[in-house]
Amino acid sequence: MSPYMSLVELERVVALQLDKSSVNTLESLKAQNHIYGCFIVMEDLCNDTKLNLVDIEHHFSSIGIRHGFVMDTSLLLNSLPEYKLTWLAYFKELQQSRDIAFVDQTEDTLIDVVRRHVKEEHSFLMKAIESGVLPQGTVADIVEMLLAGLTDFVGKQEDKKEVNNEVVNEVVNEVKNEVKNEVVNEVKNEVVNEVKNEVVNEVVNEDKNKVKNEVVNEVVNEDKNDVPSISLVKAPLKKTRFARTRHALHITVPTKKYLAKTRRVVKK
Repeated sequence: MSPYMSLVELERVVALQLDKSSVNTLESLKAQNHIYGCFIVMEDLCNDTKLNLVDIEHHFSSIGIRHGFVMDTSLLLNSLPEYKLTWLAYFKELQQSRDIAFVDQTEDTLIDVVRRHVKEEHSFLMKAIESGVLPQGTVADIVEMLLAGLTDFVGKQEDKKEVNNEVVNEVVNEVKNEVKNEVVNEVKNEVVNEVKNEVVNEVVNEDKNKVKNEVVNEVVNEDKNDVPSISLVKAPLKKTRFARTRHALHITVPTKKYLAKTRRVVKK
């Protein structure tokens, strides 16, 4: 790829990254700080320093906080993949050519991109290039922005912690309810089984007693029918010398069945 073509591609991806970072001022600051850091890297590569491309690739997201105008660790850039790949290809080409004139041309082109895609009041890179040092008012704005970002980050962490606690409490309550329901069901089953057993035993005992009584009554009734009885009956008066006798004994003769039963009892 010719230097001109690589610059056209670099112009395109830098514009994309600035547009992506325009969602808020802090993100825009990260992108501008990273571009400024890349300017420094370009110049170092042309000056035959011992910069290692592998190291640059590994620490690409931190170029801004290593070489930018604000060296704060909260300004790590989460870049677009094509933004990173295009810059790394450009660095490799520049390391071979060491063309400082091309570096100047690249810087002018990208500064123009920043002017077109970043609002003037948020153009920190332009202020850093124009004066060489950020004005005190700009520095104060950046510090306030970083503190606000830190506060927002802490707030999000607290919110996350609160949400986590709510989730944990919800899970704990669900587990407690499940255990409680299991215990209640277990106790219910035990009580039901116990009551069932008591009812069954009661019914069985009632049936036994009923049967027993029926058997006893049956036997008693049989015995009553078979036992000889002696009863007083009125007899007609006879005009005899025993005329005073008003009653006579009436004897019922025992049956053969009763006699047989009596013999068995005696033998025993």
